[in-house]
Amino acid sequence: MPGLAPGLVVLLLAAGCADERCPSHAHQACRGGEAYWVDACGQREETVEECECGCNGFGLACLICGCEPRCEGRQCGPDGCGGLCLPGCPVGQACDQERGTCFSCDPQCAGRTCGPDGCGRTCGPGCAAGERCDEEAGRCEVVCVPACGQRVCGDDGCGGSCGTCPANSSCSAAGDGCVCVGPGCGLACCAAGDVCAAQGCCSPACGGRTCGDDGCGGSCGACPQGSACAPAGDDCLCPGPWCGEGCCAGGETCWLGACCPPDCAGKQCGDDGCGGSCGGCSAGEICQDGACACLFEGCGEGCCGAGEVCWQASCCLPDCADRACGDDGCGAVCGACPAGELCDEATSTCAPGDPGLTWVAFAGDSFLMGSPEGQGSPYQEPQHQVWLAPFELTLTEVSVAQYRRCYLAGGCSRPGLDEGSNWGVAGRQEHPVNAIDWSQAGAYCRWAGGRLPSESEWEYAARSGGRDQRFPWGNEGLSCVVAVYDDWLGGATHPGCGLGGTDAICSRPNGRSAQGLCDLLGNAWEWVGDSWHDSYLGAPVDGSAWDDLVEPESVMRGGGYQSGDTALDARYRGYQDRLEQQPWTGVRCAR
Repeated sequence: MPGLAPGLVVLLLAAGCADERCPSHAHQACRGGEAYWVDACGQREETVEECECGCNGFGLACLICGCEPRCEGRQCGPDGCGGLCLPGCPVGQACDQERGTCFSCDPQCAGRTCGPDGCGRTCGPGCAAGERCDEEAGRCEVVCVPACGQRVCGDDGCGGSCGTCPANSSCSAAGDGCVCVGPGCGLACCAAGDVCAAQGCCSPACGGRTCGDDGCGGSCGACPQGSACAPAGDDCLCPGPWCGEGCCAGGETCWLGACCPPDCAGKQCGDDGCGGSCGGCSAGEICQDGACACLFEGCGEGCCGAGEVCWQASCCLPDCADRACGDDGCGAVCGACPAGELCDEATSTCAPGDPGLTWVAFAGDSFLMGSPEGQGSPYQEPQHQVWLAPFELTLTEVSVAQYRRCYLAGGCSRPGLDEGSNWGVAGRQEHPVNAIDWSQAGAYCRWAGGRLPSESEWEYAARSGGRDQRFPWGNEGLSCVVAVYDDWLGGATHPGCGLGGTDAICSRPNGRSAQGLCDLLGNAWEWVGDSWHDSYLGAPVDGSAWDDLVEPESVMRGGGYQSGDTALDARYRGYQDRLEQQPWTGVRCAR
C-alpha cells in the first residue's frame, strides 16, 4: 500500500457508533432526495440510494416514480406511492391509515418529554444532543458517544472498540492502523513465512519436491524443455507418452506412430479423433453428435425405458391392462367414460352413475349488486340492479372425492401437486378440491351437468337471496365458528383458523346461508365464470357472466383459508390468473 510502512494495513471503519451502545442500521430515513441508514443513536450512516423523484411523505424512503397516488375520498394516510394524502389531520386528531379518515384522539403526553403521543405525533420538547428517547417510558436518557476520531482500532472510550484487526495483525499504539506479522495481502495479513498469492495468504509446500507447483502460484523448481514434473514433484518426466523417438505433449496420445491431440471439446461421447472415445452413454441413452440423449423420455437425471413415462421425477410404467378407465398409476387415467357414466374403481369399468352433487334452487329475482359508493372497495362499485333467471348452485364446494370421480372417468385433469394441495393427501377426501385453474373448474362443472356460476348469481346466493347483509348468516359474528379463514386477530398461529390449510366441507354449520349453502365465505376461494374488471361499469344486468376473455385474470369469490377478514364479505371481489393452480382456489357449480 503506497504511503504506508511495510506490513501496515489500515481498516476504514465507521466512527462514532461501532458497538452495541449504538447498533448500526437501526432504521432508514430520507432527506434532501437521498435515503440513508441511521444508527440507534440517531446518527447518519451510509447512503442506501439516491431518490430520483424525491423522498416520500413519511421521510423514510424514496418516493415511487411514475406511481399514481390514490387519495380520492382520503384526507390522510398513505397514498399508495410512498407519499401521504393531504391535507392530513389537524392537531388533536389521528389518522385511520386504512380508511384515510381523521378521528379525534387525546394525546397521551402526561409525564412524557419524548416519544409517540398515541395520535401519530410525538411528545415534546424531545431529546437534546447526546441523548436518546426511551419511547416506552417517554424519557430522554444520556448515551455514551464513542470517541474514535482517526482511530480504526482499539478502545472507543465507551467500553467498546473502534474496530478489530484481522488475523495475524495487532493494533498500533496510536490506534491508526493494524501491523501485520507477515506480509500484507490486500486487506488481510499473512502469517510469518507465508506469501501473498492470488487466493490470498498461502504457505508454500515444497518439502521433498524438486519441481512443480508450490501450492501458492509459485514453483518448487523447473523441468527441462520437453519434460514435465512427476506427480510427486520428485522428478521430471515426459508429459505425455513416448511415441517413436519423441515425447508427446501432455494430453496427447500416440496414434499411428505420431503424437495426436484428442479432440473432445463439447463432446461427452463418440470418437476422439485419435483412436479413442470421448466417453460412453448410460443405459437407455444413445450418442448423437457427440452428446448423450435419451432413447425414449428423459426423467429427472435419467432416462425412461420403452413404454415408461416420467411421474414425480421417476420413471413409471402405466398399468392399463384390461382397464377402460381409472388411475394408470403414473399420474394419468386409462381412458374416458361416456357422458353420464362413472368409473368403478374396483373393476376399472364405466357404468351409469351420479356425480354425487346436491343442488339448491333459487327462483328468478332481482337485487342490488355491489356496494353503495364509499362503503366498500371501488372494485365493488357502482351498485346496480341485476335481474336473475331461476338457477341452482351446489350445496357445497366441490370436494376432492367428487372431483376424483370426474378425474377417473377421464373428464377432468389432475389438480396441481404443490404444497397445500389436497389432491392425494390421506384424510382429505372430503376437503374442497383445490389447486385447480379456471379451465379445470369449468371442465368439472360441465362434466357434472352444470357450469361455473356468474358473479351475480354467486353474490345473490352469498347474501342469502340478495339480502342487504355482509355474510351468508347476517351482518355480525365473523369468527372461526362460522368460517375457515386467517383469524390471526383472534390468536390463530396459522391460517385456516390454525389448521394451516382447508377444513372438511360444511365443517362450519353455523356459517350456512338462509338456503343452507356451506362455505360461501372461507375455506377455498371459488372460481366464477366472469373475466376480471376493476368495476361494475358496463357489467351485464341479466345475471349472465361477464366473460370477454380480454384480460388474463378471472374473478374468484368468497375468500379462502389464507384470507383476512376483509375478504370475508359477500360483496368482496378477488381475481387470479386463470392459468394458476393455487392451493387456496376451488370451485362451486351452477346450472
